[in-house]
Amino acid sequence: MKAGKLRVILGVAACTLLLAGCGVNEPGNVAGGSVVSPSPSGAPSESPLPTASPAPTPELLSQEVSVYLTDEQLLEMIERKVTIEFGSEEELLNKTIEALQENEEPNQSLWNGIEILSATLNEGIATIDIKIPDESRLGAPGEMMLIDSLKKTLFQFEFIDGIQLLVQGEQVESLMGHVDLEHPLKKD
Repeated sequence: MKAGKLRVILGVAACTLLLAGCGVNEPGNVAGGSVVSPSPSGAPSESPLPTASPAPTPELLSQEVSVYLTDEQLLEMIERKVTIEFGSEEELLNKTIEALQENEEPNQSLWNGIEILSATLNEGIATIDIKIPDESRLGAPGEMMLIDSLKKTLFQFEFIDGIQLLVQGEQVESLMGHVDLEHPLKKD
């Protein structure tokens, strides 16, 4: 008989605790909302919960830049104007290279199939590490235009004095075997 009473008492105690726990979230105490706190006049007043303020975002600058593509016959370079938003000179460098890789029909980017492994800026030298797949290799005139399009595009910026081109981390004599490559390429 004692065991039966003990079970009933434990059951009632468990239900009481369960019901008491359900009432913890009072109205007005909603996550992300406001807390009702007593005011000196006795009427409840609402005060906002403190929230973490977002970190200030750096102000972006916007600049129109020229990128150089080629015509369909690979005979001449075509200038294309694009507007780029950036927060630093290195970000401007990277976004300009991305724009240089985009085709604009009927004009073509000579840089379209070339993978940019990294692009950094240090003391006026833009170091660009690339990987050239076999299908992106060009003949001598194409290789010359490829280098010229990069130089014309990047040397428009005052903060770039030279371009160090690397192929998979290595300095090479020529990108595709036709045109000698200076290390670094310098403004004329």
